[in-house]
Parts: sequence; C-alpha cells; structure tokens
Amino acid sequence: RLAVDELEMLAACAFEVAGDRALVMPALPDNFGAAAALVPRYEKLGAEVMLGMAPFVRNQIPEDLDGVYRYYEQLARISDMALMPYNTQGWSAAFFARLAEIDQVVGVNDPCQVPHNLFRAVQLVGDRFVWIGNKRHDPGVLHLRFQMGVETFTAGFVNFIPEFEFELLEAAKRKDWDRMVEIQSQLGPLEELRNRHAEGIIKSALDLAGLTGG
Repeated sequence: RLAVDELEMLAACAFEVAGDRALVMPALPDNFGAAAALVPRYEKLGAEVMLGMAPFVRNQIPEDLDGVYRYYEQLARISDMALMPYNTQGWSAAFFARLAEIDQVVGVNDPCQVPHNLFRAVQLVGDRFVWIGNKRHDPGVLHLRFQMGVETFTAGFVNFIPEFEFELLEAAKRKDWDRMVEIQSQLGPLEELRNRHAEGIIKSALDLAGLTGG
C-alpha cells in the first residue's frame, strides 16, 4: 500500500505529463485518514475531480452500506471538488440513487462486476451522473454497455495500444455496434491474457513497447 506522500507524487507526475491535454482524476484510497489528507494536496495540484475508492471492512464488502455512504459524504465535506466513487462492491440501484444526494458526487466509475445493478441505476438516476464502465473484450460486450447507457470506459490497454480503445470510443459515439464487435474480437486474445495474469500483462506490454512497465 502506497503512503500518502507517494500517492501525491504519482498524481503530481500525472499532472505534469498530461498538462491540459487530459483530465487527470487522482485516486483517494479506501482509508478515510489517508483520503482526507490527500484531498487538499490534490486540490493544490489543480485536480477538478477525484476517484474515491470504496471502503471495505477487513477486506470484505460491508453488509450495511450506510457506512460507505457516510464515508463519501464526509469526503465531500472536505472540499468542493467533484467526487467520483469507484464501485467495487456491486451496489444496488437504490444505493446509486442515495449517492446522488451528495452534491459533489458527479458520477460513478463502475467495473461492471454486477452489470444489471449498473443498468438499473442508469435508468433510475439518469443524467444526474456521468456513467463510466469498463471494457471487456472477451467476450466483447462493450457495445452492449453503451447501449444500456454507459458513456465512456476505462481500459488498461490504452497504456500501450491506445489507438484501438480510442477507435472503440469513436465507434460507440457513432453507434457503430458492428465495428465495435470487430475491434473487440481483435483485442479478445489480449483480454484473455489480462484475465489470466492481471496487471502483470500491462506492465509486460509496456516493457515490450519500449515504455516503462516496472
């Protein structure tokens, strides 16, 4: 687990490299003390929105999500910066709607672990949130997620083959579902490797591309 100073350093590097070419969304850890310490530091760096990891209890999803709600509520009181919770807990549509009561929460990053809950939430909360899903190319279902209301997606592959993921996004904007299926079929074997080796495949691919995977 990285220390607060290390997380701040990573965010500072991202802001320096990206400049005004991209929106940098630094992450807040699932520990309130560390997250609260980082908020003013990120604000000083020029952050406009923060990604808030969901808190766990002994690495388990809390049975009562009231504490999760209050965690984000307390984070929102520290600053006026926009906040985007990261749903790693399979939240119900009703919980999404409850998060919408917090003014600073502008959207949700959802890895689509429980996609039906996400789609119900899109229908319930609507354009109150920006909806960010994740890619899944094996099987290729990203086009279906866009059809259900997801507006954009996260993708580790963008670190070393960005052109494919950018083309997928443009095809989604055009609602060119057939082209999205074609691109995802090309990326399927890489997705299979990613599923088998987790983040290690991203680091190895960066090294092979002449970048620094670590």
